[in-house]
Amino acid sequence: MASINYTTCIINNSTPSVISVAIYATVGSLGSVFIIISNLLILVSVIRFSHLRLTSNILIANLAVADLLVGVVLIPVNVASILDPMFTETKYGCTVKVFNWIFILGSAILGLFIISIDRLTAITAPLTYKTTNTRPIAVTACLITWLFWLLTSTLSFFVFNIWDCSKLCTVANVIEKAAFQFIAFTLGIPFLFSCVSFLIILRKLSRFDKSNVTRGNKDMKRRTTLMAMVFGLFVLFLIPLIISAVYASSVNVISNRILIEWLILLGGMNSAVNGFIYGVKRPEFRKAYLAIIFCKTGNRVQPVQTTMHVSTVSRRSDQLATTGTSA
Repeated sequence: MASINYTTCIINNSTPSVISVAIYATVGSLGSVFIIISNLLILVSVIRFSHLRLTSNILIANLAVADLLVGVVLIPVNVASILDPMFTETKYGCTVKVFNWIFILGSAILGLFIISIDRLTAITAPLTYKTTNTRPIAVTACLITWLFWLLTSTLSFFVFNIWDCSKLCTVANVIEKAAFQFIAFTLGIPFLFSCVSFLIILRKLSRFDKSNVTRGNKDMKRRTTLMAMVFGLFVLFLIPLIISAVYASSVNVISNRILIEWLILLGGMNSAVNGFIYGVKRPEFRKAYLAIIFCKTGNRVQPVQTTMHVSTVSRRSDQLATTGTSA
């Protein structure tokens, strides 16, 4: 029976050329390496250096875990499905692929959702931000999102699995309709909320009062603008995934399977971008990266802005002391 099902599935899919498969496997492997390196740098930086363990950076590290899984699990599974079509032409091979997509993409979207709430609170309620957005709350929220999507993905794998060899290996074809609608809802609502939140944030940042700028406000604006950039890139790279999902769900036979996989790979490359953005835009992350790469000892790398702030305060204190003595 297994051989009959396998043969039926192979008929429904075109076989890409050897050259296209080789190019895809090479690019996918290199992409996985870049994703792993960039996100490991983020995680090690936040874990190793105490001054980076802020609430906003914990949320960045949480997003880096999801991005890391893209390089460790998601892209390698896609490459394996191209090298060996039988991998996704079996029930467990296909459902493992779908499980990875639901689990990792769901965790990433909810991670961005938490970041949007954090940044919106920082902009709209800066006076109460440090009391409402604490590290324990951030860690708890991240753990809840991971547990939620782990449970949802597991149920999709074992309970709501309606895999049929005559259909393509897509989320809509592998799980029951009600479960698919629930997953789409739990992905869509947080995503739309994040879009609205960042639009509100950008509008408020555009009206930022430059005449009353403190170092803390400037740093908050810089962090928020950076996270808005990260979310914008996520939306941009999500477009190829949406196109591939719509196309794969609208046909019964994939006439150009390698094109679908290229779109998926392009969308997954977003996971390699964030780590480099933090290194370029955040001096404290850049110094931490260099310390990790060159194996510098110590658990703290003094941020550039913090040093400037201390020296400024010292000069002001000296000036006040001199004025008092003169008086």
